Amino acid sequence: MVDLLLSDKACDKVKNLLSQQDSSEVLLRVYLTAADHGFRYGMAFDENSDPEQDIELAQDGIKIVVDKESASYLDGTRIDYVESLDGGGFTINNPNLKVNNGAGCGCGGGGCGCGCGA
Repeated sequence: MVDLLLSDKACDKVKNLLSQQDSSEVLLRVYLTAADHGFRYGMAFDENSDPEQDIELAQDGIKIVVDKESASYLDGTRIDYVESLDGGGFTINNPNLKVNNGAGCGCGGGGCGCGCGA
């Protein structure tokens, strides 16, 4: 099991983005990928989950998937959605792991460089 939590604002934003998808069976995949000097966070919508490779979580009606390789690194992670004058985006706070894209993932409604399919 992995302890990964979306804030209320992040849940609201993910639900809004999910409502725009063609399928009602869409999952939110949260993962890490190898980067130049460590790891990079990623978030994407996915319609598939493999019980051999993935851990499924649920929060407030949102199905979340984490691959087993990323799970131990993502344990304790908190995902929030913040709005600023520059727009909005998801921030990822992981007290256990520093990654090379700073404090979080700049994902918004139109997509981002961290792999967020949102």
